[in-house]
Amino acid sequence: MKRSMATAVLLAATMIGCDKPIENPDPIALDKIPAGVMKIAKRELPGVDFEKAWTGKVEGKLAYEIRGRKADGTYREIKISESGKVIEIE
Repeated sequence: MKRSMATAVLLAATMIGCDKPIENPDPIALDKIPAGVMKIAKRELPGVDFEKAWTGKVEGKLAYEIRGRKADGTYREIKISESGKVIEIE
């Protein structure tokens, strides 16, 4: 029982902060994303062919959401702050 409760608490704790939405997202061309941000996206999601991106605010700070597909057709996306911090990977 204790193990089940500990697992549930750990699972809940890891989910807090997930799915941080981009506030007021605006589409952006991939070539307009800073090179450093794209480098991080490619490093974190190797093999993804990036297709679309948005810019906006996450918790009041500028961020980029970049979405693409893997060779098997599954979609992946990453949110990265302007400073290069990975906010979320899906």
